[in-house]
Amino acid sequence: MQKQVDFYISQVRYNDNHTKMVRFYVHPNNNNKAGKGFFETLEQIIEKIDDDFLYYTINKTPNNRKWQLGSKVMVYQNMRGVEYLKTEGNKTDKDNLENLQEF
Repeated sequence: MQKQVDFYISQVRYNDNHTKMVRFYVHPNNNNKAGKGFFETLEQIIEKIDDDFLYYTINKTPNNRKWQLGSKVMVYQNMRGVEYLKTEGNKTDKDNLENLQEF
């Protein structure tokens, strides 16, 4: 049986150099709908994923502005031991959560 999504990520904020995501706009899963959003840091999300919480990306569709489920968010560690977030199946060795809107 597949685990239910705990949280959705809809927006990201990068550091000043635009090289690392540092904050995220997150929504709880309320009966398969995105609940009221709040902010989390990279460290908070990594800790929750390590504790078995499941995150997915979501985007608003251009036509009807409804949420569309994206990809599973995973924690990866590069060869230097730096942890970062990316979506499943993505080959990039840095922060990458598809094309989420920035805030």
